[in-house]
Amino acid sequence: MAVRSIFLIILTLCCSFFSNACYSETDTLLQGEELKNWDYLISSNKVFTLKFFGFGSTISPYLGIFYSAHGSGNRKIPRLKVYDHRLGMIYYVKDGSGYLQREDKAVWVANRNNPSKDVYGKLTIDIHGKLSILSGGGTVVDLSSPTPVVTRNASCTLLDNGNFILQELYPDGSVKRVLWQSFDYPTDCWECNKTS
Repeated sequence: MAVRSIFLIILTLCCSFFSNACYSETDTLLQGEELKNWDYLISSNKVFTLKFFGFGSTISPYLGIFYSAHGSGNRKIPRLKVYDHRLGMIYYVKDGSGYLQREDKAVWVANRNNPSKDVYGKLTIDIHGKLSILSGGGTVVDLSSPTPVVTRNASCTLLDNGNFILQELYPDGSVKRVLWQSFDYPTDCWECNKTS
């Protein structure tokens, strides 16, 4: 009986661990869920990744969009240019047909001017549909405040074009309206080819 109890405890812990890993392999954050600083969203075709990161002496106080490291190395991205002087983004031209971007550089940063003060950063959509970056010390930055207030059925999705959108959904899951999108807030990062 004791062996069975130990087995069930170990099985429960393993399932809990692997359920967190499976959660990370999605492109969508649902209302009420949290994207913590060790989680990430990845676009459906694994082109972009949204995650917390740090640079220099910081650990992970920023939330950014990166070219995904889950694909096959550096990929050719035709007609795409990204500029960011503050974060030191680096680009390479290959055969004049496109640009290759280093996968460890952010192409968009949500809280560039408001880094988290600790390592407990998380992205969440509250019950009113407000998209916020929080830390152990409270709100770091509100990315959106929808008007009118949304009470249910909001979600965020990272698209394959690099746009991160907050949308209100109908009960059947179809999109009712876009409430906020990262392409409207380019910060120091700018993508010339912003097509859907």
